[in-house]
Amino acid sequence: MSGSWRNSLYTPTMIQKIDNNYFIVDCWHHRIIYNDNLRDKISAWKTLTEDINGGHTLACDGEFYFCDDTDSGQIKIFSKSESGGVSFCRQFRRSYRQTALHKIRRPHKKHLHSFVHGGVHAEVTKSRQ
Repeated sequence: MSGSWRNSLYTPTMIQKIDNNYFIVDCWHHRIIYNDNLRDKISAWKTLTEDINGGHTLACDGEFYFCDDTDSGQIKIFSKSESGGVSFCRQFRRSYRQTALHKIRRPHKKHLHSFVHGGVHAEVTKSRQ
């Protein structure tokens, strides 16, 4: 698959380390990828999502991972699965159609399971099973 779009980045808007993984928001490939090191080729990185339209940032409060889906006017929230490995499952999607979302900031410690996005504040609660 030489030449495949999965082998490269197209407008990466954020790279950051959270716990033991590096995350890259690859804006115009509409994905967030992650890996435990920066040496591997991009094609070897795992995918958190390929379902964001023009994403710019990723934030984590220690349990939830928040990403903006700018062109869809949404915030998508993921959490690590309990299967032991590093895989993610989508938990929640929140729409904000009135505003273009571009940046998610790390939540303040006093607001556990909450996030702030461009002046919009929302609480996230774990579902009871």
